[in-house]
Order: sequence, then structure tokens, then C-alpha cells
Amino acid sequence: MVLVLLLVVASSRLAGNRQELHDAAHQAARAASTTRDPASAQRRAGDIARAALSSAGVSCQRVTVVTDVSRFRPGGTVHVQVSCEVALHGLVPGMPGSRRLSASATSPVDAYRGAVGIASGQPGDSR
Repeated sequence: MVLVLLLVVASSRLAGNRQELHDAAHQAARAASTTRDPASAQRRAGDIARAALSSAGVSCQRVTVVTDVSRFRPGGTVHVQVSCEVALHGLVPGMPGSRRLSASATSPVDAYRGAVGIASGQPGDSR
């Protein structure tokens, strides 16, 4: 009976962490899409994802943020994938092991703004 209760608690906390991870990915993608260049977008996505997880109280053993800026141009998109290794003993004391959670989000880059170093031929192009 106690084991079942612990599994229910762990599942509930994992679901909460998964939701926070989706939120962090969304925040990171949005922040990256508002930067002026691909390198800044990658740095910003990582910073925002880590800050969002920290402020939500998600304790990750390891955080990985992968930012796809291959379509970073006016009218394009930025895609961010955030992965977090969650120690199960952090969810339920005494529970061994860990679980890797991942979430991703895509955010559009404003079609009517310029971006440094990108020639699109569209309105707002900085060249």
C-alpha cells in the first residue's frame, strides 16, 4: 500500500515537472526568437530555460538546451528542446534512479523586423 502511494506521489511530481519543462521550453523559444542574431538566440534560450526551471523549483541533475536556429530569419522560426535529468529521490525520499524529461517549443521570428547578419529581401531586412 505504501509503495503504491509513493508511486502515485512520484508520478504526480513528474507530471508537474513535465509541465514546468514545457513552460521553460516555450519561454526559451520565445526569448530566442526576439534576439537579433542566431548566436544570441542560442545563448538566450539556454539562459531563459535554466532560469525558468530554477524559478519553478525543478531540480535537474543536468539540463540540456538545444536551439535550432537554421530558420532564424524574418518570418522563420526558432525551435528549442529542453531536457532535464530528474533524480527520483528528489521527488520521493529514498526512491532510487532518475528520469529524463524533454519538451520542445517553436516560436516565430517577426517577419517585419531586421536581423543582424541575415539578408532576407523582406521588409525590415537590416541590409
